[in-house]
Amino acid sequence: MLNFLPQTHKKVLRLRLLTRAVWACSVFIVLASIVFGTIFFAGIQFFNIQNDALNERLAGAQSADTAQDVREVEEEITKLNMLMAQVAAVYGQEKYDLIQIVERIARLMPQGTSLTSLNTSTGTVIVLISGKADLRSQVIALQDNLEAEKMFAEVEAPLSNLLEAEDVDFKFTITLANK
Repeated sequence: MLNFLPQTHKKVLRLRLLTRAVWACSVFIVLASIVFGTIFFAGIQFFNIQNDALNERLAGAQSADTAQDVREVEEEITKLNMLMAQVAAVYGQEKYDLIQIVERIARLMPQGTSLTSLNTSTGTVIVLISGKADLRSQVIALQDNLEAEKMFAEVEAPLSNLLEAEDVDFKFTITLANK
């Protein structure tokens, strides 16, 4: 290609071409930056929205787990309350405290006698005692003391309590009196 323009015009044309190329590159860079910035910002927004959604799902799952745990604890509390109500009902049926019965019997026992067993059932008014006495007269004295006690409505003693004169094994069935 032949160019007959003077050298100064050639420089001006080159300068214009270079200026247009710089402008075109600048516009391209600006537009590319805008597009890239928009995509980048949209990506950040997208990840923030996803993060929020995941956090909400996690919180929902944790609250569901917590709700399940709370339900299990409530069921356990209900079971315990039912057991406590049963225990309270049983204790409400007791006419006398077992310790009170043992203390009363212990005070009534004459010298030379000892208890080997004391049996009672929850909610019953029957107490079974057995023990040993040195002499028959001590067993008779214990029976008299038990029969005189107002806490006991009835005292039953088998004849086997009176068979031996010494080293006597005794048994009594005691019915508690109404309070």
